[in-house]
Amino acid sequence: MYKKGIDFVVISHCKPDYVNLLVKSIHKYVNNIDYAIYVVNNYINENVERKELEHIFKEDDSVQIIKGADQSDTTVIGPNGEFSQQSREWVGKIDGCRVVAGSKYGEWGFDAGLRVGDREYVCALDNDAIFLNEWVDDIIPLLDDNLFVSNRWDPGNLFRKSKNNIPRLGMARPMFWLMKRDNMEKYNLYPNTDYRDLWGNITYFAQQNGHNFFILSNSYWNDQTRKRYNIAFKDIEPWYKPNTEHLLNIPYGEQAWIGDKPFFFHQTRGAYRATSALNEWLEKAGGYLNE
Repeated sequence: MYKKGIDFVVISHCKPDYVNLLVKSIHKYVNNIDYAIYVVNNYINENVERKELEHIFKEDDSVQIIKGADQSDTTVIGPNGEFSQQSREWVGKIDGCRVVAGSKYGEWGFDAGLRVGDREYVCALDNDAIFLNEWVDDIIPLLDDNLFVSNRWDPGNLFRKSKNNIPRLGMARPMFWLMKRDNMEKYNLYPNTDYRDLWGNITYFAQQNGHNFFILSNSYWNDQTRKRYNIAFKDIEPWYKPNTEHLLNIPYGEQAWIGDKPFFFHQTRGAYRATSALNEWLEKAGGYLNE
């Protein structure tokens, strides 16, 4: 029914240099398996941003550019290249969660990208991320016993305005998300914002229907971040590794491991940060990939 291999899906948020590095890391560290890469162009000026992506990937036959969501109604660009969203909220159908425009644009963009491919596995990624090592042979077998694999767990009490927001009813995050396409289509598990935040509906489905899922070790919930959001260490301890083991010196970044192998690094909120953060990412993440 499906081709062998992985369909990678990533949304480009008006800063295509992020996606360019991510694609380079896919080519470097995804080996011994076929794949395609679908870059969803969520845009402010569609023609300009699509031409930028087409120029970057004009010689890369593995990349297909997909029309995404129009973000121009709410996006504000600051004087230093930082992005923000004007006030607008959507209310989740399951738990009354409240999400802003960035999450809703992500829902629309991923829906467009995830429906295009036809390979056995689907891997969704944030654009401000790179792979650090080979990982396919370590992670794909986990899908034999798990509905999906995610890079991070967020406890339920992070979502304070949502119903039933106890820690164990949290959600898996999709900065790195691997799943069998058959399960996504069979159960209609396209990500939306009905529960907790974008992609939370799939965690909800898994918990409600007794499906196992796998959360990778991750460094996001350090002391400073836990204090900021009043998150108890015990609620993230099973998956936590300290950021002292990071391979990239980016203080607000998060790293994920498979076992003891670091394999994935996420800058966090890259599309929204100032141009200086993009330049830092190009220097440090690009330098790592060129080693």
